[in-house]
Amino acid sequence: MKFISIRHAAAAAILALSLAASPVRASELSARFEHAAVQVSLPGSYLKFSVYRSSGPSGPWTPLLRDNTDCLAGCGYQDLLVSPGDLYYYRLDALGADRHAGTYGPLAIRVPSDRMRATPSQNPSRGPLRFDLHVPPSPLGSRAFQFSVFGPDGRMIYRADAGSLWPGERSFQWDGRDDSGRPLGSGVYFYRFRGEGAGATGRILRVN
Repeated sequence: MKFISIRHAAAAAILALSLAASPVRASELSARFEHAAVQVSLPGSYLKFSVYRSSGPSGPWTPLLRDNTDCLAGCGYQDLLVSPGDLYYYRLDALGADRHAGTYGPLAIRVPSDRMRATPSQNPSRGPLRFDLHVPPSPLGSRAFQFSVFGPDGRMIYRADAGSLWPGERSFQWDGRDDSGRPLGSGVYFYRFRGEGAGATGRILRVN
């Protein structure tokens, strides 16, 4: 299954998760928090699917992804824009090969409150950008982290090692360029820091 970088059907129960719990499932829809994002998935093959998110079980529903056709080996969405401690509800609408439309969810998952934070020093920004990091305690001590930037379509356009970071307040400097060395154009982008058992995501606006 291919996750696009980050939705509903009736279920008998609405479940909330912590980071250490098993995936939440409503019918066959599942969601888990990992790699600093909520991963929503539905097995099977469908012609197209849409994902929605809400702060409550009955809506209102905000579309995260509409009519995506990349669902031949399971539908997946990665929601990067989640906040520590918040509870989110997801719904996924899918159209099967028989042209039957189905709704899966709502499904609830709570983002862990004790997690890494990564805050851009300026947002909007241009040129090089510093990220102020809070790295939570870990029995591992220092951990290696990776920094990634994604375009509006979820495609990864930059990736680099952020180094081995100890718990506490840290910082990371990005030059504002993609993997080819080109400065990013104006627009909205998503960033992610990921390490063993910790991660942080967010959105930045670049202006040139």
